[in-house]
Amino acid sequence: MAGDGIPVASMSILRSTAADSGPFTIGGNTISYGVGTNVRITGVTVGGMTLTRSAISMPTIAIRRIDNAQSSGERNTFFYAGRTSGSNVLIEGEEVLSMEEALNNDFITSGGLDVFLNVSLGSERPNNIERVDYIVGAGINLPITADLLEEIGTIANEKHGNNSYKIAMITSLDAFGAPASYGPLALVEGSVDYGNLGQPTNAGGATRRNIYIRNAAHPTGGSNGPSGFEGSDSNFIGLSFVSFSAMGATPGQTVFGYSIFPNDMFDGNDLVGLTDAPLATGTAINGGDIFGGTFAVFATPAAELEVDIDEDPVLVASKSVEVFDPLSEGLYAVPGNDVIYTISLSNTGPGSPDADTVFIADRLPSEVEFYNGDIDGAGPETNAIAFVDAGSGLTFNYGSDAGYSNGVVAPSSLSDCSYTPVVGYDPDVTYVCFEPSGTLAIGAPVSGFAVRFRARIK
Repeated sequence: MAGDGIPVASMSILRSTAADSGPFTIGGNTISYGVGTNVRITGVTVGGMTLTRSAISMPTIAIRRIDNAQSSGERNTFFYAGRTSGSNVLIEGEEVLSMEEALNNDFITSGGLDVFLNVSLGSERPNNIERVDYIVGAGINLPITADLLEEIGTIANEKHGNNSYKIAMITSLDAFGAPASYGPLALVEGSVDYGNLGQPTNAGGATRRNIYIRNAAHPTGGSNGPSGFEGSDSNFIGLSFVSFSAMGATPGQTVFGYSIFPNDMFDGNDLVGLTDAPLATGTAINGGDIFGGTFAVFATPAAELEVDIDEDPVLVASKSVEVFDPLSEGLYAVPGNDVIYTISLSNTGPGSPDADTVFIADRLPSEVEFYNGDIDGAGPETNAIAFVDAGSGLTFNYGSDAGYSNGVVAPSSLSDCSYTPVVGYDPDVTYVCFEPSGTLAIGAPVSGFAVRFRARIK
């Protein structure tokens, strides 16, 4: 099956200037970051296919830790592409200060060392990580063509290609955006499925080694620098492609990313709550040295065309009415008194509508007549319509973004709202129209606006 742990034959990369930091002196060594470039994978060739990094946006990388007998808190051990010269340690890319950053910084010039290792194995130090999540909260609607499921997936990777771990697609999220269910676990098998792309190189093609830097507890960075230099070796870059088909997906299924687990987790374990996760993961095939910049989705152009990311807006509108009583006289909604209508619109979805497309046409009840004047009299407003923003990202100009209709048929655009009401109360106004300018913001959790106008009860 194409994409079922197929070794990557080659990769295309993009280099960028790395931010420098240091030098830091620790244990007789001087460590400097950013002496070269950051490296980002933009595409790979695998099994006769050319795959490029998908445009799927706004992922979240989350690490689930469970303290064990040998490691607790936020322990961090990193590997970098670099070189040594005497006591000088020269790191090609830029410094990272946490495991999350190492895995999510988009560059394969750094990564997390022994991510799933829970025991001490000589120079290899224990961690307390039991799961790493790549979450796309908006969801990914996978291709509806079965064959194309084999052409979209992710890049499994391992420095030296000798450690095994497991991967499963996330099939639902809970109310907090964390994984709530999984598909079956798929094995990423060490020393079998990984390709060998050689050792890391700098921009000039010179070979670089893997440098090991340890931060024993919470990373400090800055002038404090790393807490330990562990050494270096000449391991290669191992990459293989794992398709969503290999993870058990079905055509058109919606998934929310994927998670990776140590090799001693099985489908019968609690993948969500990790209540029975093994906390003594050891042996050479369970550690997992994971490159940063590979937590992404890669696809062929054909598969990418069939991918639908649920980033649609979810617009919710409501309308309320209250008696206009500026002097707090206790007025009632009876003929001759005015009322204030408030129309609110919010976006609770993960996407935005197209720019300049939010249009509202509100029909007035036959029992009222629109007031074309200063909506609040002596108050701060000056026009017949007030706009109240609530993080919408929109702007509202009364002269160009509001209109009126005296027609029977509901207007479909602001150009249909060309009636000019008389000053004061106008019983001929049947629709009040609003079209704020700009792009309505994505709800986080909610963004929107309200418009208010006044009318008199007949």
